[in-house]
Amino acid sequence: MPAAPPVLPPAGSPCQPDCPVALAARILDGRWTTRILRDLLGGTRRYSELLHSLSGISPKMLSQRLRFLEQEGLIEKTTYPTVPPRTDYRLTPLGRQVRPVVEAMAAFGRQLTPSG
Repeated sequence: MPAAPPVLPPAGSPCQPDCPVALAARILDGRWTTRILRDLLGGTRRYSELLHSLSGISPKMLSQRLRFLEQEGLIEKTTYPTVPPRTDYRLTPLGRQVRPVVEAMAAFGRQLTPSG
């Protein structure tokens, strides 16, 4: 059985555009993305629930990040024709694969001392 490729490239090697870490960082980049994904790991959420749980995010930024994650195939959006309209978001199978990343971030974060 062939050996699996190394998870990380050798130290000092250049980061190529197709580097898996660079590809993941492109998706997870930004102040809000991992927090949105963290909330959606708990199950389907309404737009208003996400807006409320992500203290400090603007409606415009939330909409932009949700649209980006939908375009990248990490979340699904369902809009119901009610008055007012109801919009739900949930992770796709690809989006659910982010769980170990978010859990690793939480474990690392628990080791940090909050600043301020």
